[in-house]
Amino acid sequence: MHVVHRQRRDQNSHRHNRLGFKFFQIHLLQFIRPLYRERVVKAIYDGLAENGCLIVVEKVLGENSTFNRLFIKHYYEMKRRNGYSEMEISQKREALENVLVPYRLEENKELLRGAGFRHVDVFFKWYNFCGIVAVK
Repeated sequence: MHVVHRQRRDQNSHRHNRLGFKFFQIHLLQFIRPLYRERVVKAIYDGLAENGCLIVVEKVLGENSTFNRLFIKHYYEMKRRNGYSEMEISQKREALENVLVPYRLEENKELLRGAGFRHVDVFFKWYNFCGIVAVK
């Protein structure tokens, strides 16, 4: 799944949106097979205008397995508090197994820098989920 927003401009205008970006995209790379991620990110980079922005929202692995287990535990507790049954939680986990392949945060940043993005930073982090912004 990805959401694409293109800045609409008339032919005589060179104004950008309020952030100064000409174009941005939101992607979930975790659902792209690792074998293809580098190629996909490079294609996105190549398609962006100068100062174009890519926003990636991902589930990430922690640097330590203790944190991974703790984050997952708290995440499932939050689902239970929000009315999800054990069966629903289990079915969702099984449906995503071998489909959602997360990287560590640093691996995602390296992937973006390797494609050519000049600026890469985290704008959101909650447990094992993060939002990364990358500017061409």
